[in-house]
Amino acid sequence: MARSKAKISRAFVHTFWDVFDNLGYWMVCNLIWFASLLTVVLAPFTLIGLLQIQKKVIENKPLFVREFVSDSFSFGLRPLLLFLLQAVLMGIAFFNLSFYITHFGVLGLFMTLCSLLILSFISAIFFFAYPLVLFGHSVVSCLRIAFFLSVKHLVKVILFFIVSCLITFLGSLSVVAVPFILMAILASFWGNLFDQIKRIEGLKEERPLPEKTLKEIFFPFHG
Repeated sequence: MARSKAKISRAFVHTFWDVFDNLGYWMVCNLIWFASLLTVVLAPFTLIGLLQIQKKVIENKPLFVREFVSDSFSFGLRPLLLFLLQAVLMGIAFFNLSFYITHFGVLGLFMTLCSLLILSFISAIFFFAYPLVLFGHSVVSCLRIAFFLSVKHLVKVILFFIVSCLITFLGSLSVVAVPFILMAILASFWGNLFDQIKRIEGLKEERPLPEKTLKEIFFPFHG
């Protein structure tokens, strides 16, 4: 099979229909995730739960709210351990970035660029590490595989974060979108791009795009 490339646009199209077709379910689960933010500790588990939803959508499995809760806590402490490690590494990277941007003149500018690259690479590692939990990998195995995937697909992941920042900005303009649907969209988008890359690495066929158009939304009964 010819080796294809992961495409942000393709992931976005899948995301639109995956969320639209299961909108009520995504909204309920997004509310649960949003409530988990109040505890901080539970947030990594519900994040894994959202990614598991997208995995089930891709695999055409039925969705139940009660399973979202059980799925969120079915991977042990791995989501929390990844979150704590990410927080430490990102904290160090941000500290270095804030320090070099105001020190050492031209050398500081160079170190700032290096810090941005390191920050991007750390973000890419955890972009892959969290979904890998869903496939039964240990924390060490998740990080090891994620490291090599990040080396190969860093630019694509950076584009993902840029688009995600745009989605977050647009969503934050509506206060209602944040608790009801924003993270569901981002998790679906995340899961779809990860699925593309996983299929490429496994030399598998691409997930076919839905045979739908926006016309079906505005004219659902048009024959």
